[in-house]
Amino acid sequence: MTAIVKPGITEDYWGLMNEDRKLGWELLTKSLAIVAGWCAVKTGITVIDSVIAVFAAFTPLFVIRSQRSFRKHSKNVRKHLLGTIIFLGGKGAALLGSLYFGIALLSSVAQTYATEVAPFRHHANPLVANIMLGVLLFAIPVAGVRAWRGLGMSELVFDLPKRSLKRLVLQRKYVADSFVTFAHFELSVQVVGFAYASVCAQIINTYLSVFVPK
Repeated sequence: MTAIVKPGITEDYWGLMNEDRKLGWELLTKSLAIVAGWCAVKTGITVIDSVIAVFAAFTPLFVIRSQRSFRKHSKNVRKHLLGTIIFLGGKGAALLGSLYFGIALLSSVAQTYATEVAPFRHHANPLVANIMLGVLLFAIPVAGVRAWRGLGMSELVFDLPKRSLKRLVLQRKYVADSFVTFAHFELSVQVVGFAYASVCAQIINTYLSVFVPK
């Protein structure tokens, strides 16, 4: 007995569009992608910018193209497509969440250093300042692990995005049955991709400003 495969989110509507409308839509979305690429925040480091751009471009591409013709692909291809989407989306969200957490931790460390350690630099005995600095360096990883566990970051960063992606691309409860819903889905996927690229670049710029002074 052949298993019934649910259509992709945009598959039915995409199939109803004639070739002229498909071409027009492709030209429009590609033009928007080029403009968004120009406007996206950059780090100024070619390797990093290239990695971010490729990641932010290919993930939406896999999502959009797979949902347009999901049933036309073989079982193995469908399996690999969905696995790739979940892998890329999950890893991307995990990276972004980890970078955000790192920024918060660095900010907390800097504030603690300024209020608790820096005043001892003017102490008559320099050993006191060194001891305080050592205590801070020891406390950083301990506090970081406690904060990570206390905030449930593993759930928020690793598990929740992956579950949400699985619901979207596996269960496919959202169905684009009109041009509005079709455009909403595809443009939203692209916007998320380019927003991700800009946010990643901004966070990396923050790290670079701290660890790689100009």
